[in-house]
Amino acid sequence: MPPPTAPEDKDELRVEARRQRELERAKKLGPGRLRNIGADIAGVKNQVEERQRQDAANREAQRASDEEDAAIRRYLLQVESEDALAKRRELLTLRNDWATQTAGVREARAQEAVVRARGIDPDTCAPGAAQKFEGEDAARLERARLQALQLKQWSLDKMADEAQRDARESDAQAAYMAELFAIERLMEELHQGNERERAAAAAEISRFNQRMLNQQRQDGRDRQRRDQEENAREIQLTLQSHLVSENPLQAALPGVPFERRVRVDHWKGFSGEQTKHFLSQNDELLADKARRAQQSREQAEEHARGQRELQRVLAQEEHLAQQRRAQMELDVRATREQQAQQAADREKANADRARGKIEPGFFQAFGRSYR
Repeated sequence: MPPPTAPEDKDELRVEARRQRELERAKKLGPGRLRNIGADIAGVKNQVEERQRQDAANREAQRASDEEDAAIRRYLLQVESEDALAKRRELLTLRNDWATQTAGVREARAQEAVVRARGIDPDTCAPGAAQKFEGEDAARLERARLQALQLKQWSLDKMADEAQRDARESDAQAAYMAELFAIERLMEELHQGNERERAAAAAEISRFNQRMLNQQRQDGRDRQRRDQEENAREIQLTLQSHLVSENPLQAALPGVPFERRVRVDHWKGFSGEQTKHFLSQNDELLADKARRAQQSREQAEEHARGQRELQRVLAQEEHLAQQRRAQMELDVRATREQQAQQAADREKANADRARGKIEPGFFQAFGRSYR
């Protein structure tokens, strides 16, 4: 692209100059939107520059922190490498020392075996070979073997005793658990028995109440039937009796003679026999009513006595059940305390046996050394 040529027209020069002035003015005054809202152009520029400087400082601090972290990581890696190298050197040194010691032991044993394989040649021995000095222990190896056998036997006996004690403790624990299960089973049976007795008593009370209800209903039906019969009889007497009815036309019923008709205005009242008869009927009614009242009172008293007796029996059974339950709990508690005491005694005995001191005669049982 060829370079732009300078404008030759005056108008073009004037427009170009105006454009340059506007650009400088906009650069100096800032954006028009900020000027319209009243913003401080210089303050905004200062804030932007401050933010840029802060970002640069943060980047520099982050770079320094990253370099420091990298240096720390390099140092830690170096320390770990040195520690690993030191441990490896120590392990190699320990392995070499152990190999050297075992090789020395093997060589010493080989030399001793070679010496023993040669045997004793009396011709090459001096007179001192036949001498025996005080303090030499010719039976050292045999005594060591016997001591090892005795220690082995003692260990086996100790293990057998431990096994027997564990077996006894297991048997005792099994017996204890069986006894606990038996006690729980007895308590469960007692509880079930109490529940059955309570259910039977409740069923008996329900049946008794049902019988009483049926009896009361039957008595009510009988009383209602008697009342209906009495009402019907009274109505029948009212309709048919010449004495009760005061209407001559009503008294003249079929089957009744006309001359026996009762006249209202000529009736003189009851005769002595009729009065006695009615009084006797009233007495019978009163006696029957009193007898019924007496029967009702007797039935109520009998029912109350039955209820009181049943309540007394239930209370007594409940009291006995509580006593049995309390006694059972006391027995269980005593048994548990006894078993806990026995367990504590066993633990103490085991601890005493485990921490028993070694008497001076313990080592003498393995033989004596004269060296």
